[in-house]
Amino acid sequence: MAWQKPLMKVFIVTLLVLFAVLQSSLWFGSAGYFTQQGLQQAVADSSARVAALEAQNKALTVEVLALKADSNALEALARSELGLAKKDEVFYLIPAQPARQSKGANPDRPR
Repeated sequence: MAWQKPLMKVFIVTLLVLFAVLQSSLWFGSAGYFTQQGLQQAVADSSARVAALEAQNKALTVEVLALKADSNALEALARSELGLAKKDEVFYLIPAQPARQSKGANPDRPR
């Protein structure tokens, strides 16, 4: 009976070490809890990006269908985006004027 007590202590210590090793792989391993949390966040981010891209794709599809169906829409897009003009039409581009400075403010002149 005296030999059983030290053997039982060794057995318990061995079980505790085995339990600690298994727990560490459960929490910190390649398929552990923290890795799973990171993957879930990545999936959520990807899902949000996919939803935004789907909305953009839908808007572009509507625009393409409108351009295919209506020649006036195509003409308006060509005029606004590309600056196109009809034959025998004159296009005047008036550049925007820079903002006026007050009389005393001259940034080129040192004070």
